[in-house]
Amino acid sequence: LLEKAIELDPNYAPAYRWLGSSHSVDVWLGASKSPRDSLKRAVELQNKALSIDSSLGDAHAVIGSIYILTKQYEKGMSELEKAVELYPNEAESHAYLAMGYLYTDEIDKAILISKKAIRLNPMAPSWYFNNLGAMYRCKGDYKEALVWSYTAVKQKPEYIIGRIHLSSIYSLLGRMEEASLLAKEVLKLNPKFSLQRLEKTLPYKNPEVKKHYIEALRKAGLPE
Repeated sequence: LLEKAIELDPNYAPAYRWLGSSHSVDVWLGASKSPRDSLKRAVELQNKALSIDSSLGDAHAVIGSIYILTKQYEKGMSELEKAVELYPNEAESHAYLAMGYLYTDEIDKAILISKKAIRLNPMAPSWYFNNLGAMYRCKGDYKEALVWSYTAVKQKPEYIIGRIHLSSIYSLLGRMEEASLLAKEVLKLNPKFSLQRLEKTLPYKNPEVKKHYIEALRKAGLPE
């Protein structure tokens, strides 16, 4: 549909922005057959959008998230900050910036900006809540992490990333029966799920944070 939109109007910048996002989301979800090609195409499309309309803050946000995903942290944060500068009252740009701070291990900043994103959007999508839960998990506040992670799954039960994360929180709290149940639900949603594939997509700057998260999921029963 996005390709059709571009065919109808080759100068419609948002169509390139959203088409680029679809390629980057494939990588985040582990659904891309060639993550390198998907990310390359995503950046090309975001740059095309910006060449038509340089004021598209959300395009900067997506490019920034791609840089974070590929562990180019300085370039990523620069793009994410640019997005918020261009769109100071938009929730999603703030949510992306908060995600950048999460992965670069600046957790207090991440929580502050994530909560602002939720205030800016009273109908915030589930990934906002899930990311906030991840921030509290990184902080070691598992009870608060549970509140936000549970909210994410309750809002969108088919959101597999939310279920994966909630499983880790129950594991870290020692609630292994609930952790195991969620792990089984993850495998129903994606029978091909593997910790090895997930680990490759997680761009945490601090390797101990990733290790701690993966170990919690391993204890919950998710396969290698």
